[in-house]
Amino acid sequence: MIACFKKVERHTWQQVEATAGGKKSGLGYTRLKRNELPDRGRRLSEDARDRVFELRLGLKGRVLCFRDDRVCHVVWFDPNHKITG
Repeated sequence: MIACFKKVERHTWQQVEATAGGKKSGLGYTRLKRNELPDRGRRLSEDARDRVFELRLGLKGRVLCFRDDRVCHVVWFDPNHKITG
């Protein structure tokens, strides 16, 4: 997870968001829809639920986050890609 955030740190948010798409390498930014969140997603505020995205940590691992301006809040660590995979 640390390596992922070190990669993020070297990019602007615009560059991170540009990693979205079908590629199986890189950060793999993916914006999530409200209905893709697990039940515990209800604990997030209404506003935060609409801003959750995931980043690729490796072949399976994902980290789910949301952003407030320049601050990235980690919501879940998903080592086996079971939440959205």
